[in-house]
Amino acid sequence: MENGESAARRIASDALSRAARTRGQLEILLERKGIEAEAAGTVLDRFEELGLIDDVGYAEAFVESRHRVRGQGGRALSAELRRRGVADDVVAEAVGALDPDLEFETACRIARSRFNRMSGLAADVKVRRLAGFLARKGYSGSIVARAVRQTVDEAAAEAAETLDGMETDEM
Repeated sequence: MENGESAARRIASDALSRAARTRGQLEILLERKGIEAEAAGTVLDRFEELGLIDDVGYAEAFVESRHRVRGQGGRALSAELRRRGVADDVVAEAVGALDPDLEFETACRIARSRFNRMSGLAADVKVRRLAGFLARKGYSGSIVARAVRQTVDEAAAEAAETLDGMETDEM
């Protein structure tokens, strides 16, 4: 069985040709394929020197993409990057680069979308479900509270406007 540096290079290159990977992900892959730790380390060090593995760039792109597309909050992003083998300091820097105002706006946007699909539920049930939804998305307690409050307040204001409009039409 092939277990040296050439095998490590081939396996890592194949994996990187399909998608960006962290060093941690590649280490796990190589270990699973039976590559000796020393050979894997040598190859991965060389790949880092060449810029083929870039955990910092990976983390930054991951945070931006997952926040924008999936609406994930900082805690969820941190946990996922750690599961992918990214170092804690790199994770902290990438997640710390998230603009707090943008994170709040995103939380409000996805809360409003979810709120609009909860017609027919009692107000306290909507609030509880929205808070749970945002918490599972990885938002901090303070952002969850503010986003839920703003979403409920906006919905109430829109409902009041609709009622006012209906009363005006009847006159």
